[in-house]
Amino acid sequence: MFHENEKLLGKEHLKRMEAHTFLIVGAGGLGGHLANALVRLGAKRLILVDRDVFEKSNLNRQLFSNQKSVGEYKVDAVRRELLDISPDCEIECFYDDIESLENHPNIAKASVVFDAVDSVATRLWLEKFAERLEVPLFHGAIGGWYGEVALIEPGTRLLETLYGQKKKGVEKELGSPTFTPAIVANLMATECVKWLHGEEGVLRNKMLIIDLKHHSYQVVFDRSKK
Repeated sequence: MFHENEKLLGKEHLKRMEAHTFLIVGAGGLGGHLANALVRLGAKRLILVDRDVFEKSNLNRQLFSNQKSVGEYKVDAVRRELLDISPDCEIECFYDDIESLENHPNIAKASVVFDAVDSVATRLWLEKFAERLEVPLFHGAIGGWYGEVALIEPGTRLLETLYGQKKKGVEKELGSPTFTPAIVANLMATECVKWLHGEEGVLRNKMLIIDLKHHSYQVVFDRSKK
């Protein structure tokens, strides 16, 4: 079904994807596009965490929001659509804040964690949580024309260093247009694939800042040099 991926990534790609359980925290703009990309790349085990339902304000950017899914839990709508793509996927849904699931045994099965939330406090919590699980955290955030992507290895505390005492990200001020979440989410998926394959150039403990308005893409912080 995903034969086209083999042309670029090789026959071992699916084995690598199937070996991992991907935890996606946030099933909205970033999380929906990210889950879609991972499943189409061959992922077989996903855990989705989001307590919210789709609202009409989500229709401009969140992949699985539509007139029928408004009022439905995001994780339920995303799961249904993903199973239409790949019916043999195992997708577990949680309708809670991730912090309340800290000791849930199924959450602890995650071997890769994705930060697709819009709360700075939750991002910082996820960084420590992934560190405790000893698994990588793929971070993404957006605001207006801008986005950021990073692969954070356990113990690096890149987000803690960069965000410091900030209480909120720029999304609240700049908004979330149609295109930015899709681009950033797919870059997160790209970095995950590069990490799985041991490719050079992966954003290992580095923060990439994306300016779509001026097509500027640069690493502004490199924790790997510490």
